[in-house]
Amino acid sequence: MPTTYKNEPHSANPAPRRRIAGERSRPSAPEAATPTTKRDQRVKPAPTPKPTAGQGDATATAAGSGPRWWLWVVAALLLVALVVEATLLVRARLDANAREDRAQALQSALRSAPASAEKAAVALLSYDHAKIDDNIAATSPLLTKRYAADYTKTMESVVAPPAKETKAVVTAEVLSSGIVDAGAERTDVLVFVNQTTESAGSKEPVTALNRAVLTMVRQDGAWVVSDLKGL
Repeated sequence: MPTTYKNEPHSANPAPRRRIAGERSRPSAPEAATPTTKRDQRVKPAPTPKPTAGQGDATATAAGSGPRWWLWVVAALLLVALVVEATLLVRARLDANAREDRAQALQSALRSAPASAEKAAVALLSYDHAKIDDNIAATSPLLTKRYAADYTKTMESVVAPPAKETKAVVTAEVLSSGIVDAGAERTDVLVFVNQTTESAGSKEPVTALNRAVLTMVRQDGAWVVSDLKGL
């Protein structure tokens, strides 16, 4: 009678066969290699190397500051323009002040130089034969040092001898004056002077109309005579 077997579930893996006594063990069959798919065959990109210490900061700084270099150039140009403009404004202001000062000095010369010239002309062109030395001493404050020496020499060597001989007394009177050449520091003044001379040989005084140009210069804030020329 045939042997019947119960329906048993078949195992996915068959049971290992029992080894017979004296039978050598067989090597197990190698596992089948897993097939490689196309997705696995794709080449993976090489990893990006990490920047070394400091390299990343330098790259970021260069990238951030590079596009802004022209801002510094523009700022520098604007600064230079402002400095130049300020310099021009200051120079223009100084020039304007200088012109104003010269104009004021010229106006002062036009007002004061003629009066000083008239006063000096009276002192220089008047003298007394008996007081020549006193006349010379009185004129010294009205003259420059150089012209004072020239005037003293002229009076002592040219004017005094005939004046003492004729006992002459000369009195000068200014009739009018006018500016010939005006400047802030030097002004030429034309003076019209009457000189009346009394002497021992003349019964009546003799009056002569003379003209002289006095060159006036500023000295210690005052106008003094640096030269006198008769016309």
